[in-house]
Amino acid sequence: MSAPAPALWVGREAGAAGPWLERVRAAGWEARALPLIRTEPLDPSPAEAAWIEALEEHAAVLFASARAVRRLRRLARREPWPKGLDAGAVGPATAAALVEWMAAPRWIAPGGTGEDLARRVLAEAGPGPLLWAGAEGGRPEGPDLLRAAGRELRRLALYHTQPLEDGPVPAPGEPVLLFSPSGARALARRLGGRPAPVWALGPSTAAEARSLGLAVEGVLAERRPEALDPLLHAARP
Repeated sequence: MSAPAPALWVGREAGAAGPWLERVRAAGWEARALPLIRTEPLDPSPAEAAWIEALEEHAAVLFASARAVRRLRRLARREPWPKGLDAGAVGPATAAALVEWMAAPRWIAPGGTGEDLARRVLAEAGPGPLLWAGAEGGRPEGPDLLRAAGRELRRLALYHTQPLEDGPVPAPGEPVLLFSPSGARALARRLGGRPAPVWALGPSTAAEARSLGLAVEGVLAERRPEALDPLLHAARP
């Protein structure tokens, strides 16, 4: 009698998890969607609206997520991207969202974290204020590094996330694929302090998961379902 297929939880709502679930099942795993967070857009304050209206007055706009790119694009209503304005992306998924709006960002963080992006900007950006676009309460390391170096930085909160309190709970030993630091926090909250194995998308998510006591057993470098294949084959019992 063959052993039952191992189960992997994909930490997104069923619709967004679809391509990931298909990839997991194709590798012989049981795949389950695990919605962890709810994301809501934020309306800008008057000061933030002024920053958005005058994007080109910044030395650069730095994006902490692909969601931040899409939200700012809707708010700014600037097509194409302002000529001569530099942009930076925390990771490849954020950069891909930017490519739909502009030719290409000047900076893509080599390690996929806000700190990596901040170091690139400090080394190469011209003078002037910087605009950091991301989530309300997002990771502070990148902005803190820029401010500590004396750069004028404006933080633009474009959306916020809330943990989903109700939902399934993975059984002990079943890995969870996490897509964001906020997802890691929501999972830890739902587990009530119980440790669990996780696979993390990018180093920022992995770092947050480790800080919460979750066991990071794999880190995906790319935001595409095919990047799961090495982990799926290596971890299959």
